[in-house]
Amino acid sequence: MNGGIARQSLEVLDGGGQQELVSCAGEPTEPQPGQGEDVLGLAKERLDLLAFDAGGRVSLGLHQGLALWLGMVSSSRPAIAATHRRKICETPPCHLCRAILIESRVKLSTGRAMTLLVTGGGGFVMSHLVRTWLEADGNAHVVVLDSAPLDQMARRFLTPVADRLDYIQADVLDGEALDKIADAHDITRIVHGATITSMQGEDGPDAGPRGLLAVNIQGTANLLQWAAGLNNLARFIHVSSGSIYGGGPAEGPVPEEGYVGPDGFYALSKWASELVANQYGVSYGLPVVSARFSGVYGPMDRITHTRTVRCEPNRIAHLALAGETIKVNDIDGCGDWIHGGDVAHGLCCLLDARSPAYSVYNIAYGELATIADLIAITAEVVPGVRYEVVADAEANVLGDARRRKGRFGAYDIARMTDEFGWRPRPLRDAMHDYIAWLKEN
Repeated sequence: MNGGIARQSLEVLDGGGQQELVSCAGEPTEPQPGQGEDVLGLAKERLDLLAFDAGGRVSLGLHQGLALWLGMVSSSRPAIAATHRRKICETPPCHLCRAILIESRVKLSTGRAMTLLVTGGGGFVMSHLVRTWLEADGNAHVVVLDSAPLDQMARRFLTPVADRLDYIQADVLDGEALDKIADAHDITRIVHGATITSMQGEDGPDAGPRGLLAVNIQGTANLLQWAAGLNNLARFIHVSSGSIYGGGPAEGPVPEEGYVGPDGFYALSKWASELVANQYGVSYGLPVVSARFSGVYGPMDRITHTRTVRCEPNRIAHLALAGETIKVNDIDGCGDWIHGGDVAHGLCCLLDARSPAYSVYNIAYGELATIADLIAITAEVVPGVRYEVVADAEANVLGDARRRKGRFGAYDIARMTDEFGWRPRPLRDAMHDYIAWLKEN
């Protein structure tokens, strides 16, 4: 090992009960060229070691990343694997250990049947991800965990990939269901999209925020803790929300780093769960990234027991196809609206990335469009579209031209475009695609 690496030693037992010393980079400093390979080589020489302390716990002297790496690559050795699954030390990993952990997980996934777990996979955006992921790789497999049964619309939408899809109706708070998934599948990637968007949730309009907070925050923590025990996890994507930007301090594309001002229970729950996810990445070495969406529309957007939101593109398309007059209070009302299929492709970029450069990414259209724009684009493919400007109380499409900041403004998508070359389709193409789908469904 390079002399510049600060080392930390611990006593471990090898397979014959003999004590040996293992060193691990102990200072949270940025790795220097060549250091990672040296530590990785040392770890490979110690795969037969059982890292227990006198009480049977994973030794606290062994940094988290290397401890997980040893347990993970030694899944054929039940004693190590079992210890890794439930008894993980609290010591945050140094940079080198985290690099070893994430790098080794990626290597171990190569050439194996990849199983993606998608929570909330029967819902709007996550169903797009499930279908997009499976259509892109004929050998891929997806497990969906969703608290709702697969409804008729989702069943039709997922029919083309149903042969490589397992749908499990259970809640993210159900630890027993998660353990059954781990026993039956080699989960290599997770996208956590299960969420409740309104206080009504599953328990009715008078339930208050408790159910929302339980699923969105505690459910996230529960899934992350479970994920820390998986052997071959290469990526955990936490689906956050642009709602955490609140009203924003200024106009202009909203960057990931900067103002955050959640202004409701849903936004608060998303911000809190994002912080929890980030901390699991630090403390457990999990390869976590968060994705914040702007206003999403497209196929599969519907009212469900956990989703009560209908954004402007959805309302305008449905009204136009029904032959109803679009009654809007502010024709210059605006938003950053993105098609669900484009969101799915963005998530796939994050799933495939070897090592994302950032912990959070905006997935959005990146520009503002007005309600007038949406109506004009819709009229190109729906003859006879009518609209009128009315008072707020009479409107079936509400807008506010003054809301151009924070969650209501344009989102900065430079991280996604620069790092992955990802870009959403032009609004016209995406809106036309959505309307064509609605006509057929």
